[in-house]
Amino acid sequence: MGNIYIRNGIYWGDWQDPVSRKRLRKTLRTRDRAVAKLRLRDFELAGTHPPEEKTQTLGEALSWYVDVALAGRPSGTIDSYQTKARRLVTGLDPEVTLSVLDRDMVSEYIAKRLDPEDPDEHPAKVSTVYKELVVLRQALKEAGKRGFFHSEISCVVPTLKQVESDCDRWLRTEEYEALLAELAAPVRKDGKLSLRRHICAARQFWVVSAVQSGARVSELEGNEDHRGIEWQDVDLATGWCRIPGRKTKGAWRKVPISQDWAAWLDAVPKARRQGPLVVPWPNYRRDLAVACLGIDIPRVTANDLRRTFCSWLLQRGETPFVVAKLMGHGSTRMVERIYGQLSMGTFETAIARLPRCAVFVPDVFAEDATCEASETMLAGGAPAIGRELRGFVVPRDGIEPSTRGFSGRRLSVLRGGKDG
Repeated sequence: MGNIYIRNGIYWGDWQDPVSRKRLRKTLRTRDRAVAKLRLRDFELAGTHPPEEKTQTLGEALSWYVDVALAGRPSGTIDSYQTKARRLVTGLDPEVTLSVLDRDMVSEYIAKRLDPEDPDEHPAKVSTVYKELVVLRQALKEAGKRGFFHSEISCVVPTLKQVESDCDRWLRTEEYEALLAELAAPVRKDGKLSLRRHICAARQFWVVSAVQSGARVSELEGNEDHRGIEWQDVDLATGWCRIPGRKTKGAWRKVPISQDWAAWLDAVPKARRQGPLVVPWPNYRRDLAVACLGIDIPRVTANDLRRTFCSWLLQRGETPFVVAKLMGHGSTRMVERIYGQLSMGTFETAIARLPRCAVFVPDVFAEDATCEASETMLAGGAPAIGRELRGFVVPRDGIEPSTRGFSGRRLSVLRGGKDG
């Protein structure tokens, strides 16, 4: 119960707000004590019934995040988030309000995605579900900023660790050469060549430009939002190429032209050096898969070509900072976690740098001595490590477990037989 008091003949109220736990003071606008008590009681009761919190449905939160919060992002990014949002709406109830959404609902969604009840439905990869949960967290975060979500996100969306590692494909040099040779051979169909020579050369040039520049497909070909690499961006005299990327902050960059790429660029007639650098390749996913199948190597994607650029540089001793700048990343995180793949030869070279210690290898590890020691240990006896160690047994009397130290009697021996 609050208190009332008079100031200049007018009653004032002093009470504690039940929600914020703060002391409030307000004029009661009366000179009558009974009326002042009633008005103070009304103020106290009003604080116990706060206004109803705003909320919205899950479908509305996801739609607002993709359509409004991501405005200005590249179209490819928005399309990717829209796909994940549609999957979330399909698996979860789009009409459920954010105040009702709980951890059990999201956990059931994860379980159904990874192990679907329908036998005809393929289970999703852990990495795919992980990215879908990222979109859900971001949508709930934006809803919380707008006053529609009032719970802790970590209490609603469980953590899903990525146990899969499907981003480790890169081309070895011999695979790269074999792929270019396969793309150069026109496919025969019904005794006729189904592809003309210039188309084969264009596909080869497409792969070479992707590997030697480390450009994304949207940077290499361009899209509806921005143009790709054009011949005006290539300067063979200075040996530099501009990449007009827009996906990240550091996507716009300049990359030196390698000797291999320069040979391909110089082979293009000067009359054709205008407009886009490469001819768009609509079916590059399918055609690359077919080419890899023809030379019996694991399937390679356009992102694997970009990963090849990064891996080759790291394997030859380049620093992750320089590689990140050449690839258009703002930090080295993506290079170290996703794109940079080291060959087995790199690891072998690293291990070979360990110092050799000038310590002799005792003959006790010879085959007969090892077998004898093993048999002795299996029989429960002391290991026969050496002649000088045989018969040496640590006394157990008076010794407590190693975590407790020595007992008093053993300490007395160490002190010369005198206590105190």
